Amino acid sequence: MSDKTPSRRSRRSVPILAAIALGLAASAGLLLHFGRGTETAAVPAPPDKTEEIAEIPAADPLKPPPSVIDEQADRAAAEVDTRLSEVQSKIQRLEAEIASLNEHRGRIDAVLARQADLVKQEEPSSAAATPAPVAVPHAVDRAGLDEALTRLGALPTEQGHRVMLGESELGFEVGQAKLASVKPDVFQQIAELLTRYPHMQARIEGHTDNKGRQARNQALSQARAQLVREALSDMGVDPGRIQAEGHGGLRPLTDNRTIAARERNRRIEIYLIEP
Repeated sequence: MSDKTPSRRSRRSVPILAAIALGLAASAGLLLHFGRGTETAAVPAPPDKTEEIAEIPAADPLKPPPSVIDEQADRAAAEVDTRLSEVQSKIQRLEAEIASLNEHRGRIDAVLARQADLVKQEEPSSAAATPAPVAVPHAVDRAGLDEALTRLGALPTEQGHRVMLGESELGFEVGQAKLASVKPDVFQQIAELLTRYPHMQARIEGHTDNKGRQARNQALSQARAQLVREALSDMGVDPGRIQAEGHGGLRPLTDNRTIAARERNRRIEIYLIEP
């Protein structure tokens, strides 16, 4: 009896142990499953780089690279510097020319001022030496006088027979009062007429254009008229029969808008006057 009892107990304990083993295995599986799930949730997912890549702008195939842009900018700056240097050189040359012209103008003004002073000094003596008008002779060669006036191209006016001579005909340079060494032929013709007809007198008027100051133009026109008077006197005409006047640019023949018009206004008018 005693030998069989333990055998039975052993057979009954086997199923119990198996059930316990199965329970422990199931518990271990559950713990392993939950443990793995926790670890997987704790690991953060890698960031999505798709949006960042999409935000990077694509390179413009038509736009040059920065190195090319810098090179172009350097070339443009160098070209600007070169042109600026050229402009500055031209400005310096122009300033030098202007200074030279101003110096030359100053010398001309000084000469004209001296000539104007000489004219003023001579005017009183000329007025005092002017004789009384010569009486018209009873026998005047009217036909010969008219023919001589026609050859001169004298135009009859209320002030007398006018002979007009341009600046270039007299050999005057622009802005100067100096006759050419060779006097115009018309001077000799006028001198011969005045010598042949002593009852006639002459008035010489100088005129300029309107460029420059009127005071300077007045002195220039007076100096030119005086030179013509002296030339006729040197040819044998009594200086007391010749008057010289300067009017500057106050009596133009035409407007001064063009070069040709201004040249026409720069002139000498000689009036041959009969009493």
